[in-house]
Amino acid sequence: MAGRNHPYSRTLNSRPSNIVDTHRLIHSHRQPQANPAAVIEAQQREIQILLRDNQRLAANHVVLNQELAAADQELRHLSSTAAKVKADCDARVREVYESSLKTEAELRSLDAMSVELVQVKSDIENMTVETKELTAKLREINEALASSAPQLEGFPGIEEELQTMRQEIKRGRAAIEYEKKMHASNLEQSEVLDKNVVSMAREIEKLRAELADAEKRAKAAASAAAVPAPPGICGLRCGVFKPLLSFQLTDYDYLCVCSYEVLQIPFKVPGIPLYFQWLRLHMVATIMLSITPCSRFRLMVPVITVMEECLMFQLHLMTCSNPMYSDNLFVEGFKQALD
Repeated sequence: MAGRNHPYSRTLNSRPSNIVDTHRLIHSHRQPQANPAAVIEAQQREIQILLRDNQRLAANHVVLNQELAAADQELRHLSSTAAKVKADCDARVREVYESSLKTEAELRSLDAMSVELVQVKSDIENMTVETKELTAKLREINEALASSAPQLEGFPGIEEELQTMRQEIKRGRAAIEYEKKMHASNLEQSEVLDKNVVSMAREIEKLRAELADAEKRAKAAASAAAVPAPPGICGLRCGVFKPLLSFQLTDYDYLCVCSYEVLQIPFKVPGIPLYFQWLRLHMVATIMLSITPCSRFRLMVPVITVMEECLMFQLHLMTCSNPMYSDNLFVEGFKQALD
């Protein structure tokens, strides 16, 4: 602004000197009375001068307003430019600051990487030493293999034997598993068989006790009655068997025939209930109580045979239902237990 050339200052400086001098002369000659016409003319000239000065001032004012508006516009432009420049500077400063932070972080990472690099170098050196050692060991192993090559020629046969042994082991394991399963099932079935054998043994003991009691009764009856029984007594006791015979017999013969018919019932036919087998034994015991001691001893052996047949028939049923009891050793052991 200081270097600008204002027209107002130029107009003031370019004002003619005679006007100032005339104005001074007018003021200096006011005190004495002058000619009114001259005074009026002088005043008119002064008014004209003032009007021109006023016009110049108005023009200067307009020019100054225009320059002020231009200056304001330029100032706004400069301020906006300054703001942009400041924003650019701030952005650049921020970028520089961020780049400096990144550089510092990279420097720190480089320090850490330098430490890792030293460690890696030391590891590489150690691995190089280990590689050399392993190479030496590998060379020794190759030499040992080369020296033991003749001994390795017999290994294929050993490998085949190992394969066969592995297969045999697999088969043995499978057989063991099968035997375990069969053993478990056999244990269950043997427990059932033991229970049946125990129950049968109890029944045999009961029958033996009844047989001993019958022998005592027969001895008492033989000692008490020396005379033979009258005809028809045994026929009453064994009348249930009379439809089996079609001819007349004595009481003694009839009783023996009835005993023979009872003892010849086919027990080994599958499907006969066990109840009828024990009923047969009861019938035989009843017959033995009705005959003489001599005949009783004749029938004692068949009665024991019938009892054994009952047990053997039960064993036959078990062997038909379970293959485990079909073993000859098991059957022989059971027969020995009966004996």
